[in-house]
Amino acid sequence: VFAHQFSSIAGAGPVTGPVMALMFGWLPAVLWIVVGGIFFGAVHDFGALYASVKSKGKSMGQIVEQYIGKTGKRLFFLFCWLFCMIIIAAFADMVSGTFNGFSATGARLTPNGSAASISIFYVVGAILFGWVVRKAKLNGWKQVVLGVVFVLAMLALGIAFPVFFSKQVWTYLVFAYIFFAAISPIAFMKQPRDYLTTFLFVGMIIAAVFGVVVPIQRSQHQLLQVGNLSKVRIYSQLCLSRSLVVLSVVSTLWFLVKQVQNKSQMKKICYKLDMVLCY
Repeated sequence: VFAHQFSSIAGAGPVTGPVMALMFGWLPAVLWIVVGGIFFGAVHDFGALYASVKSKGKSMGQIVEQYIGKTGKRLFFLFCWLFCMIIIAAFADMVSGTFNGFSATGARLTPNGSAASISIFYVVGAILFGWVVRKAKLNGWKQVVLGVVFVLAMLALGIAFPVFFSKQVWTYLVFAYIFFAAISPIAFMKQPRDYLTTFLFVGMIIAAVFGVVVPIQRSQHQLLQVGNLSKVRIYSQLCLSRSLVVLSVVSTLWFLVKQVQNKSQMKKICYKLDMVLCY
C-alpha cells in the first residue's frame, strides 16, 4: 500500500523536476519544491488524509456530502471530473510524444521505441508479479528480490526489443490503457505496478546523485575558461544543485525507514475493496 501511494504521489517528480531545472534553472525548481510541495501539495494531501481518518475512512465526496450537502458533493465531483480530463489529456499527449518511434524525417528513434517497450513490459510484468506474489504468498525480502529481478528483466527486454509506432497510434493505445487501468481493481495491476515502480524511482534518485557528483570535476575545469563572475555563479549553482539532490535523497530514505519502523504501530480502521486504510 505504501509503495502504491508513494509511486502515485511522486510519479512525475523524478521526471519533471530535473527537466524543470534544466530548462529554467535551479531557482524555479527550488521554488516549486518548497512553495508548491510543502505549502500546497503536502497541506492538501495531509488535510485530505486527516479528514478521511477522522471520518472513519470516508472518501472526500462522502465528507463533502456530510458537511456541505448533496449539491456540494456534485460540484466537487464535477471539479474532479474536469480536472481529471485535463490531466488525462496532458498525460496522453506527453506519453504518446515520448513513445513516438519516428522523427520528422521518418527515421526510427530507438530510445523512444525502447521506452515504449519497457512500459509495455512493465504493465504485463506488474500483473504477473502481483499474481506470483499472491499465489506464492511472498513477503519481506523474498518479495523485494523478486521485484528487483522483475524490474531488471523488464528494462533489459524493453531495450532489446524496441517497439515503433507513430504518435497517433500511441495516443489511442494510451487512452485504451487509461480506461483499462481505471476499471481494473487496484490489486490487479496498479498496486503491483507501483510497487515495482518504487524500485525504479529509488534507482533514478541514486543515478541522479551519481550524475550530479561525477561531472563536477569536469565542470570545475571548464570554469577556468570563463570570467571570475561566471565562475562564482556557475560553481554556486553546481554546489546548490548537488546539495538539493543529496538532501532530497536523504529525506526520502529517512521517510522510507520511518515508515518501515512505524509499520507495526499502524492500526487498521477500515477496508475498502482490496485496499486497507491505516493510520
